[in-house]
Amino acid sequence: MITYELTLEELESLLRDTMFPDMEVKRASSFFTFESEQESTSGYVEITNSSTVVISKIQLNPILDEATANNRTPMFISATPEGVYMFNLELMNYKWEPYSDPDFGIDNISISELPLSAGIRILEWYPDFSSGEEYLDSLMGDAEPSMYDEDDTW
Repeated sequence: MITYELTLEELESLLRDTMFPDMEVKRASSFFTFESEQESTSGYVEITNSSTVVISKIQLNPILDEATANNRTPMFISATPEGVYMFNLELMNYKWEPYSDPDFGIDNISISELPLSAGIRILEWYPDFSSGEEYLDSLMGDAEPSMYDEDDTW
């Protein structure tokens, strides 16, 4: 399975199991927002079939307001064909440009690309492994760790 083929429920479950165990979620049809008291984080989570991650000012402002009001770090998480990426919205350099798409009723909103290089790839083991532990096991292979022998000399 490719990461952008995840459902929001599957992505929520992966995030809860690996990063935000106390995550509180508010769902919409194509995204969800979350808060994590334990990690002092709040944010926005989406799934896209594009390798280009874009945020609009309409999305950004409520995320920043919520995080500021609750003294949390604002995050934007996007599952893309390249993997699942997390962006700290406080650290981004936004380059706003106008965008319109009459087919979707979008008229002159401000958007900014979030380059994948500015984010952190999370859940990197997914989709090839069923868990982070399985991924780590595959990295270790069948090799036995070499033990230090106190009799060895330099």
